[in-house]
Amino acid sequence: MELAAQCVALRGANPQITVLGGCCGTNHDHIAALADALTGAGAGAAGARP
Repeated sequence: MELAAQCVALRGANPQITVLGGCCGTNHDHIAALADALTGAGAGAAGARP
């Protein structure tokens, strides 16, 4: 999904970002794609500190 690709790029350029999501029209399919795309893409664990 395009949203997932955009968020991965955003997260890659700004690793301090810890919360990503969507706007109205974003549904569970979008969030699942986002989670899948970020898994293994340098996403830190919740609460992790640099």
